[in-house]
Amino acid sequence: MAEQRFLIYQPTHGLGVELFLLNTAFTIAATLDRTLIIPPMPDLETTNYRCGLDHYFALDTDLPWISTPEFLARYGSGIDAAFKVIPEYREEYTSPVIRTLHPVWTDCIENLTGFKQMRFDVRRVVPVHVSRRMTRGEIATAFACAEPVIALSFINGILDETTRLDEPPIGISIPHVPTRIREPYISMARSFIGTNGVAALHWRRQYNIKKMAKFLENGKLPTAKEMMDNVPSAAQQLLVASDTRIDALRRFATHKQLRRFRHQDPQVNAVVDMALCANAEWFIGTYASTFSFYVAYMRSALGAEPASTVLL
Repeated sequence: MAEQRFLIYQPTHGLGVELFLLNTAFTIAATLDRTLIIPPMPDLETTNYRCGLDHYFALDTDLPWISTPEFLARYGSGIDAAFKVIPEYREEYTSPVIRTLHPVWTDCIENLTGFKQMRFDVRRVVPVHVSRRMTRGEIATAFACAEPVIALSFINGILDETTRLDEPPIGISIPHVPTRIREPYISMARSFIGTNGVAALHWRRQYNIKKMAKFLENGKLPTAKEMMDNVPSAAQQLLVASDTRIDALRRFATHKQLRRFRHQDPQVNAVVDMALCANAEWFIGTYASTFSFYVAYMRSALGAEPASTVLL
């Protein structure tokens, strides 16, 4: 411990966002000359923490990192200084609509709830109000600290050089963002598919995502008919990755077999859904979801034809 310094952060979003945030996390850790502690991921909109992203994905990075269980076993639970990052640069942080929709998100930012649920002991809290995105130099100054273990309550959008996700993620490579799901979950997906001629569709219709899409983009999610119209006629079966009922899709599923993978662990369910969507012959998703963006990013990395990936 005397020779190593560490950084951990709180996951405060869904699986897709957190995968892209690995680029930001590793960049900040490198800027501060620290080893990144990969935090466990909570179930969506809860503080029910499970396994870290490293449990489900092969982390493609040459920068130093350690899992949370290994850190706790080797070094104990102490966080010397936790920076309570107040993200005033994010419009949704000040919105009463979004704060109501995502109470866990704001609670983690303001009360550091995530670190407590991860079984860490925070010894000192340093409030930092951030009014705009920061350069690496500003990051190094704002979070300068000689103590061995520090933590950041929030990192999404804090770095001004991260890749923007407003264009199809085809043919791009984002440092430190994994493109390989670990074999046990690939095997689950492979066993579930069992045939060729497979299309996959990501269907997000829950209340929160509809409100978020309207607030952030003044837009709306594609309808069931619009999504089903983009399913190729050659597809023999349609795999649906969804967190809600798919009855609306069934109305337009003429001569198509709709199937859903279900697992009692919601994180496993989400990761296998990603594997199914990434490896299907065709994929239909939505711009309003980072889950869909990550699937499109993976498909590009795996060599899928660009025309086989559709984001509406």
